[in-house]
Amino acid sequence: MVKSNVGKIRRWAAAAAMALVVVGSGAANAAVFTTNWDPLFNPLFFTDTGVNLGWKGTASIDVDSGCVTPSTTVTFPTGCGAASLIGYGFTLYNTLPGNVLYTGGAAGNLSPDPNAVRFDAFGVVDGFTLPGVIILSGSPFVIGGISFAAELDFIISGPYTGPRLKLTGDICDDGCIETYFSDTSGAEGPYKPIVRWTQVPEPATLVLVGLALFAAGAARRRC
Repeated sequence: MVKSNVGKIRRWAAAAAMALVVVGSGAANAAVFTTNWDPLFNPLFFTDTGVNLGWKGTASIDVDSGCVTPSTTVTFPTGCGAASLIGYGFTLYNTLPGNVLYTGGAAGNLSPDPNAVRFDAFGVVDGFTLPGVIILSGSPFVIGGISFAAELDFIISGPYTGPRLKLTGDICDDGCIETYFSDTSGAEGPYKPIVRWTQVPEPATLVLVGLALFAAGAARRRC
């Protein structure tokens, strides 16, 4: 290949790579954040059921980039855009001997959407609140020989923060209904789960950046 053509390919590849990156960054008008947690349940649950209950999971939300403001709690609806719950996964397990008791989750356009999102000093979500609860699919399910219904919500204020699990079951087999919270005050806590938030690039942005890098790499191989 003549030298002039090599130079043209180099310039074309560099321009294509830059264009793809710019287009990708412009198209990314929303930020995806995900959180993970893995705390133990409260000791009262063990007293009543004999199960050392662990619960772990993940949740993801999509926030319009115009709403991402460091060190601020944004309440929706607002003029900056919207926030939506786009997925969660969930597992209940017995810490001893370590067997899984329940697993489930959902993804897509889920309901309810967050009505408040809090950002840390770096503009990363560190908590959100839902206006309602997530009724876990597959419930009621059996733990320690007792049938429980389950709800999951997310709170950023009050005596507890973060994801909170509510289990309700007939522990007496005669209409004796008990409710257990994973995070609460009083005899059962407080037990605040340790949550880890990260920002996740949107799939479209990752694809465009990958194409840009591929174009640049192809140009080098041809030189």
